[in-house]
Amino acid sequence: MLFNIDAYNAASAIYYLSEPLVIYDNTSTGLNKKYREDFIEIKLLLNKYIKEYLIKHNAFTDKYYISVLNEIIAMMNNEPTYENIERVLTLDIVSETVKSGVKKYLPLRKKIALFCLKYRIRFMLRIIIKYI
Repeated sequence: MLFNIDAYNAASAIYYLSEPLVIYDNTSTGLNKKYREDFIEIKLLLNKYIKEYLIKHNAFTDKYYISVLNEIIAMMNNEPTYENIERVLTLDIVSETVKSGVKKYLPLRKKIALFCLKYRIRFMLRIIIKYI
């Protein structure tokens, strides 16, 4: 992902292809496939670079937080324990997402997750993150 951002910054033109040139296999060693102690730090770093890129290119909107909400859910699912959920709830990016106004773009399940994040309803978060 970070390579892509650097490539976008250096490119004079970017084209979209509707057919994939490469198909990646999901493996057991992928970032989202197993517990990683540094998972949250990796996700925060990626989101930081993405946000900086969008701001630099005047492309930042509140829709960015749709992706961030997905990342917050992934962070909780990495290790869905009470302690990990507590750790995620303390991140600045959570309160930033709750305040962002992204709710209007979300399907019902994600609105419920956002509500649970806003009011720190931990037991509901542990349940709902499994089904999003």
